[in-house]
Amino acid sequence: EQVERVSSYFLSHLNPNGISSYGLKKDETILDSSATCIAAHALTNLAKYTSREDLLKSARKLQKNLITYCLQPEIKDDRQGIIENACHDLNKKEYVDASLIYGDAYFLDSLIV
Repeated sequence: EQVERVSSYFLSHLNPNGISSYGLKKDETILDSSATCIAAHALTNLAKYTSREDLLKSARKLQKNLITYCLQPEIKDDRQGIIENACHDLNKKEYVDASLIYGDAYFLDSLIV
């Protein structure tokens, strides 16, 4: 029951492109792809341990959205990550619209579950 509530809340607070905004606020324009990476990772693991196909389907959709909207096509001098559009701390203006190594790690791990 808790899995259903948490996953439903997260999935219902995504932007139209299927990527979460900072703080899961629908009116926030700053994306936080790292939160979406973490959610994809969590959903793939939950699907693995509960055998729930709906969770795996949601995880795969998040992965597809990340690839479509946030995958960095080439390494740039100032961005060496895989997934762009992450946000570490909007209030402090730290790593806004950036690549974050932990987002990349969760994203890659979600692909191999």
